[in-house]
Amino acid sequence: AGSETLLASGPPAPQLGSRPNIFAGGSGEGQGGQQVIRCTVTGEECTRERYHCLSKPELVISPAVYESGNLPSGHSAVEFVRVAGDGVKTEPAEAVSDWTETETLRLLEALEQYGEDWVQVALQVGSKTKEQCIMHFLRLPIEDRYLDEQETEWNSAGRK
Repeated sequence: AGSETLLASGPPAPQLGSRPNIFAGGSGEGQGGQQVIRCTVTGEECTRERYHCLSKPELVISPAVYESGNLPSGHSAVEFVRVAGDGVKTEPAEAVSDWTETETLRLLEALEQYGEDWVQVALQVGSKTKEQCIMHFLRLPIEDRYLDEQETEWNSAGRK
C-alpha cells in the first residue's frame, strides 16, 4: 500500500489576520483614502488629533471638546487618551505597569507638596505625563489606616 495524504474535509480554516485598529475607526474617507474620524459629540472632523475613551474606545472626542470639558455624560477627562493621526497614543494614561518605585514615591511626594496641581506633579515626577500621574494615583491602593483616620476626622468635624 502506498502512502496517501489525507485532506480534512469540511469548511476551510479561517484566515488569520491582524486585529482591527480601533483607533482608526471613522466615518468615510478623506484625501488619499485616509479614514476621516469625527467627534462623537460635535461631529467635527478630528482625524489628525483626537481623544479616545479608555473604557469605550469607539467614543471619540475632538481636542476642543476635551479642553472645554464638555464631555459625554458619565465620563471624565481622566478616561480619555490623546491619539495622533497615525493612531499612536501620545499620552498613554492607561500605562501603569512601567512605573518604578522611585517614580511612585516622587508622585506621592509631589501630591503632598502640590496637591491636585497635576501639571506640577508631573513636572516633579519628571518622566510621566499629567494623565499618567492621575491614572497611576487613582489605581494606587489606599491603606485602611488612612481611611480610618479620614473617617475619624470627618466624624469629629461633623460634631463641632
